[in-house]
Amino acid sequence: MIQRTIYLNTQPSSQARKFVAQKNFEVLTPVQLAAKALGVRKRSLSDIAQQLLQKQGVQFASPLIAQQTLHQVIAQTTALDAEGTTRAIFPTIKALLQTTPTLEILNSVQSPCIQRLFQYAWAYSAELRLKGCIDSSESLWRAAELQPQRRRVLMYGYFCPRWDELALLDAIADDGSIFFLPLQDHYLFTENKAAVEWLQQRGWQIKNIPSQPETIGEILAAKFISPVIKIPEIQAYRYPHLEAEVRGVLAQVKQLMSAGVPAKDIVLVTRNETTYGPLLLDVAWEYQLPLRALYDVPFTSTRLGAWLDSLVDVIQAEFPFEDTAKLFSHPLCTNPSQGCWAKARAFHPVGFTKWQQFVAEFLEMDLSLLKCPSQMRRDEWVARWKQILKLFDLRRRSARWAKEAVAFNRFDQELKQLSQPEEEVLTWEAFAQSLKAYLEILNVPVHPGRGGVELHSPASVMGARYRYMFVLGMAEGVLPAPVKNDPVLDFYERKQLPERAYPEVRGVLLSGERLI
Repeated sequence: MIQRTIYLNTQPSSQARKFVAQKNFEVLTPVQLAAKALGVRKRSLSDIAQQLLQKQGVQFASPLIAQQTLHQVIAQTTALDAEGTTRAIFPTIKALLQTTPTLEILNSVQSPCIQRLFQYAWAYSAELRLKGCIDSSESLWRAAELQPQRRRVLMYGYFCPRWDELALLDAIADDGSIFFLPLQDHYLFTENKAAVEWLQQRGWQIKNIPSQPETIGEILAAKFISPVIKIPEIQAYRYPHLEAEVRGVLAQVKQLMSAGVPAKDIVLVTRNETTYGPLLLDVAWEYQLPLRALYDVPFTSTRLGAWLDSLVDVIQAEFPFEDTAKLFSHPLCTNPSQGCWAKARAFHPVGFTKWQQFVAEFLEMDLSLLKCPSQMRRDEWVARWKQILKLFDLRRRSARWAKEAVAFNRFDQELKQLSQPEEEVLTWEAFAQSLKAYLEILNVPVHPGRGGVELHSPASVMGARYRYMFVLGMAEGVLPAPVKNDPVLDFYERKQLPERAYPEVRGVLLSGERLI
């Protein structure tokens, strides 16, 4: 019988580093910073799942294929707004696929809402399988079913494991494997307690190694759970508004860096990166501080994304004067000579023919590629748009900004997703709809690059170690996030899931039953 161990340690980093130093484990961490703290290359359960499934010829559906497939399923089963319904329920469908090992569990829940979601999810999953792929949300369940070859693993950073993560861990962990999981007699660890009980039934052993908190962070964490613990003198800062908070924090960061503290030893953490990010970047530039914000923003928020979106609108509107003039005067598009747009206002071109004549005369460009035929094959549409990128020299023009260069590469690489299935014939209107949906799905990092002080969310620093950490937005009603009712699956509906579905989930996991 294989022996696998769970270390119930609320401060596991030092113990984990000792085991990693032995170099006889495959180390699994959920995020890059946790792997960096242990001095190993980042490898996660999701990476293993993807590798196992690819060996079976199963691919992950791209975000575009996934959304198109769900849209197709909904359009076939309802007369409602298919596009709006797809956007509304897509996150909930992915959550159901991730939390249930088999969708059949949901079929026993007597709720019209859950039954409707079950039908959508079932048809969506089946349609993806016909295309030789699956949704990434269910990848860990499907990989666990493959009875993969076991390996000696050390899992660190999965401090609040999901059931699909536990299932795959149990399927791959060989003799001598170690799982670090914090557990104490506190309501915050209720789910971890259930996870430990399940792993024990699967043969895992428990080791509880007492540890004394050493760093300020460890002491504060222990104090949060046990009020009797004494803490050293610390400082908390109160600010009247967001900008004052940002300036106060960055002033302290600048003092640290001026004193010789490397940027890699400092991290900024906030739950709401999109709220704090733009102001942090602006003030950091003002203070001449190197700051990197790694969160993603919509592709359409970039110059390139906004311009491509406008180009589709202009073609669909048949080249009206104002919108087309804005399009061609964009810095990513042309570099007109002085007085060009005064001539444009005098010439006032409207429609493709007039604009083609004007652009050929004053901008020395041929717009024939923008005269879209009534219909073409998917691969021909994609080839045409790749030519349009070259026509406006967008690769070179985008290279002036790091974010725009990343955005161009992301768009250029992922554009091939629109060409599948290649033989499908689409009208321009249908392809334009697919293209705009594709633009909405894509994301790009807001401030790519290397070096500098990094801005992260709490989830991305799970298991990481820094000398200095500044947490922004620790205000009532901001951190933790306020609980809100989900418009698709409200509190009443969700309450039925633990009562009916989760016990069955655990039963299936315990029996080792194959789910597909």
